[in-house]
Amino acid sequence: MENLTPEGVVMLKSFIWFLCGVMSHRILSALLQHGNGIIFMQEMNDSLLKLLGALFEDFVFIKELKYKTMVEAGADKDKIALTKEIDGRLLETWKRELINRFLNSYPRKYHRLLKFSDWQSAMAHLDEIYKNEKNG
Repeated sequence: MENLTPEGVVMLKSFIWFLCGVMSHRILSALLQHGNGIIFMQEMNDSLLKLLGALFEDFVFIKELKYKTMVEAGADKDKIALTKEIDGRLLETWKRELINRFLNSYPRKYHRLLKFSDWQSAMAHLDEIYKNEKNG
């Protein structure tokens, strides 16, 4: 350090400021990227829940139409009851599998963003989404 000329000191200071700028840029970029990732994942969660809710409504509507058609066609009451029971079990399995697959494939670093862990809590969160959209 004793051999540094005034120009050398200026160059050393400039280099240190350059490194500080590079590090600051990297830190701020990482923070902004993480923030954008969080916003993106939240919007994807909301969109997916809306899609699942719409699919579920359509599925239930089609099932009711199926039962009505069976009654109009003169199907046996026992056959209709058995069909309803089978459809109910399939629907419960479908809901459970869908949520489990979603949760298992969700990126680990964003798991804390999830506000649901099963079908009921997912639909409760969907209700909140619709309420917030209606009020906001």
